[in-house]
Formats: sequence, C-alpha cells, structure tokens
Amino acid sequence: MLGKIFSNVYLNMSWIHIISPIASRMDLREWLRMVPYNKIIAFGDDLQHVETVYGHIKMACQNFAIALAEMIEEGVISDSVACDVAQAAFHDNLAKIYGLSA
Repeated sequence: MLGKIFSNVYLNMSWIHIISPIASRMDLREWLRMVPYNKIIAFGDDLQHVETVYGHIKMACQNFAIALAEMIEEGVISDSVACDVAQAAFHDNLAKIYGLSA
C-alpha cells in the first residue's frame, strides 16, 4: 500500500528471488494488480562476487518471465505490456530513480 500511496516509494524485489522464487512470482503478480509498473524494481543485490550476482539476476529474469507468462495466458496483460513491464522493472525505473541515462 505504501508504494501505491506515496510517489517516492518503490517496491523492490531485492533478495526475494533467492529467498523464495515462488513467493517472488506471486508477489509480482499481486503488485502488478495493485500499483503501476513504474513503481517496481525487479532486482537489487549487495552480493560481493560477480558469480553470485549473475546467478541472482538469472533467477530474477526467470521469475519475471514465468509470472508475466502466466498473466498473459490468463489474459490479464498483453505481450507488449509484459515487455514494457520487464523493461521498466529491470532498467527504466532504476535509471529514473538514480538519474542515469541510457
């Protein structure tokens, strides 16, 4: 609810992919029904080794793909919206928050 109400609050999926992949998919599906997707950050990490960061991002991508595919199959979102969600959550939202250019 905080992400829905306050413009400066974002929903960050950092660590949830490692803690519970199934919960991350369920959460993403619920969040996309509650808040605009420009409020969701798909991945964040404070791991120290590049190999673990790589593994974590692979898990995040897989979880997003599964959750978005399920929503497409249910007719909740279209293919193009799913692509927009992924682009925003993995790149655009972070670039906006941190003032980064492409």
